[in-house]
Amino acid sequence: MKRLTPLVLLLAAGAAAAAQPGSPRLAFGAEGRAGSASLGCEDGRATLSLWLRKPPKGVEEGEFTTMVRFFQSRRSIAIEARGLAVANAPPRLDVAIADAAAFLAGVTANGRLVAVSYAGRTIQPLPDADQRAGFLQACSPARP
Repeated sequence: MKRLTPLVLLLAAGAAAAAQPGSPRLAFGAEGRAGSASLGCEDGRATLSLWLRKPPKGVEEGEFTTMVRFFQSRRSIAIEARGLAVANAPPRLDVAIADAAAFLAGVTANGRLVAVSYAGRTIQPLPDADQRAGFLQACSPARP
């Protein structure tokens, strides 16, 4: 039996937490399908998950790290991502987002989500303004 590494366990725990009811999610495309993305937050931390068509060269199963570049109007930002490749499912990259509101503002200025990774581009239209506002409200830290 294959031994699970701490990163695999962490990614699995993050996916389980993201799937829990009440955990705010903002979907860019059909979540879990190749070419889609989902922005979620849990305990004040935001994570963008990207599902890709193929794992990087030399990786069939397991975890890996890579960089993802996001385009935000006239600028781009590169962020390290943790990846997980499993059999019979699209590989998933999880990118920690320090400030979900600033990230969404940049994506909104661009007019769509555009991410570039080793697997090529992920381009998805923005969820509507009400969905984005609801997500940001649900993810904002509780105020006393």
